[in-house]
Amino acid sequence: MMNSRQQKAGCELSKRISTNLFKSALWIAFCWCSFIQPIIAQTPPIFVPPDFDFEAEDAGCICSPGVINKSPGKGLLVEYKLTSGGNFTPDEVAAGISPSKVSNLSRLRLRLKVPVIIKPKTKFLIGLDHFQEQYNLNFIQPAFENQLSLIDGTTLKASRVTLYLLQSVSETNYVGIHARMAYSGNYSGIFDSDQFFRQIRISAIWGVKKREDLEWGIGLNYSDNFNRRIVLPFFLYNRTYNEHWGLEAAFPVSILMRYNFNPRSLILFGPEFSSATYALRSPDNIPEEDYYFRHMELQFGAKFERELTPWVWASVHSGLQINFDSRYENALDVNELFEPDLITGVFLKIGLFLSPPK
Repeated sequence: MMNSRQQKAGCELSKRISTNLFKSALWIAFCWCSFIQPIIAQTPPIFVPPDFDFEAEDAGCICSPGVINKSPGKGLLVEYKLTSGGNFTPDEVAAGISPSKVSNLSRLRLRLKVPVIIKPKTKFLIGLDHFQEQYNLNFIQPAFENQLSLIDGTTLKASRVTLYLLQSVSETNYVGIHARMAYSGNYSGIFDSDQFFRQIRISAIWGVKKREDLEWGIGLNYSDNFNRRIVLPFFLYNRTYNEHWGLEAAFPVSILMRYNFNPRSLILFGPEFSSATYALRSPDNIPEEDYYFRHMELQFGAKFERELTPWVWASVHSGLQINFDSRYENALDVNELFEPDLITGVFLKIGLFLSPPK
């Protein structure tokens, strides 16, 4: 039996864990409130880069050493995502006009991170990422046929090369840098170096890790994305509370609670922002009919990850996808807008990835 001192220590530990979880819940609620307003307003939030794709970035651990029990890194990833369809209408539709309809939206992703320098204080990797996205429409409203026909049944592609540098500057501080060049659009083949499809992004973070169960960092993201140049801040926070519970967040892109069942399986749940931008060249190569297609969504779901064998993991991710902003911008005049909105749907994502044993 436990003596009074042990009971008191156990109570204090339980109280401390409960307090930490409560504080995290309040922080998530606060951040969630800041998500809601842009969604209700149907306008893109200014604090999210216009080309930020959460799934491509592992945003919960951007250039960071990580904390104990954190979700595993992904060296090689193969992933397929299917999202339900529905009406695809502009913000303002005249009475009596039938909306365009999407049967489904699918995405296939392939990603590889190659270590070049792995030293105690310096890590340098090269990332190769390619994904394909396809909208399948079973009805297009004739009034918007010119724009929507550019994505119907067309394979939208993005090919990226990313340089990752992590440099320790002291026992508790590090600097991380991402530099990425991407080509994104409706081009044929796997890759097209035409400047019309080019995107550039650079991210830098200053990280602080004083304990194995806690790290945080602040950073800036610069994006040069199809006639848009923008610099935005972000905040990283990773925390492990005990052997089961933790938090992995890269505000304002993702806020995920983590529950570790054991060293080989875990679940992550919470909101994640995602966005993508494609340059759409008209079939007849008429510049006046070229567009930039941008879409942004919020996923709220749960992701289960399980180690199958040493190095090999499987993941299943499902939930609700709130599609709150998409737009066509004329390539010659971005102020000329057509704004179709795909209704909210559900998604299912399955994947396999390699992660070295800890």
